[in-house]
Amino acid sequence: MKCNARFYYNSTLATCVKCRNDISGCLECTSSTICSKCDPGYFVGNVSSCVLCDSVLSGCSKCSSASVCLECKSTFYIYSDNSCRDCKLAMPGCSHCINGSACQSCYHGYFLNTSSLCQTCTSITGCLSCISSTHCQYCETSYFLGSDNICYPCSVLEGCYACTNNVTCSICGGGYILNKDELVCNAMRVESHETITSLKLITRFVNNSCLMHYLYAKDMTYTTSDSINWNKTTKLLL
Repeated sequence: MKCNARFYYNSTLATCVKCRNDISGCLECTSSTICSKCDPGYFVGNVSSCVLCDSVLSGCSKCSSASVCLECKSTFYIYSDNSCRDCKLAMPGCSHCINGSACQSCYHGYFLNTSSLCQTCTSITGCLSCISSTHCQYCETSYFLGSDNICYPCSVLEGCYACTNNVTCSICGGGYILNKDELVCNAMRVESHETITSLKLITRFVNNSCLMHYLYAKDMTYTTSDSINWNKTTKLLL
């Protein structure tokens, strides 16, 4: 009598009986405790139970024994000794590969070059994420993405640290204040002690910007607002 998967024929009862539920991965059994065939991703162990391939062969999704992998997970490849090797360990930045020298796709922050290897997007000036060596998707904070998919420095705008394009600034560098109406950076000027006091909350966010309770002096050095020197005639920082 032929039984369905996960059942075996019990001659005493003359009927099909389900394999034990605690035999994980068992597809076919000959008794309640002996498994003869396992689900994909498992193999029959020494005690007639099913063993998960990945538990003995790292990265293996299908195997015939504890030492022979037939198919690896997508981020691994089959090595010559029938084990699985991690693509990113063989080739930095590689997420899916054919073998240890040919990558198919790369992780975020890399692109696949003509040699089927992953190259970091940071090799492209100002780029964080890219499709190719000439096509950037996202730029670093101090760069903006041009219509030609190349990153350009925000420094094309005077005093600008972070921008959205070549005419609109969002964050200014040290010594400049953002004009929120025109979205451009204006050089910082101090006209009175009250102005100095109101600027005490400036917080440093990048190199060349001001620390808390510091102002940027004309000579490009950090000066505390409590002991700042300013010219009473021109009312500019000395």
